[in-house]
Amino acid sequence: GIKRLARRAGIKRISADSFGTVRDCAERFVDKLVGNSLLYAECASRVTVYPSDVVYALKLQGRNLYGYVYEKKAKDTKMDEDNK
Repeated sequence: GIKRLARRAGIKRISADSFGTVRDCAERFVDKLVGNSLLYAECASRVTVYPSDVVYALKLQGRNLYGYVYEKKAKDTKMDEDNK
């Protein structure tokens, strides 16, 4: 798990002492992500957590998932039509 992620990130060597720290950090990240995702599902009166709940929870934490960036687009106004 952790060694494979480190290799994928480009790390060649990792000390044995850092495995516990990385594991704790990853566990806190996942716990917070699952908690926020559950909040989104509960607010929508659902028992099932949808992928969109996870995407919104990531956005809440300030991390956009690649390919799932939801930005609000401004509605076209009369001023926009005049500028075209």
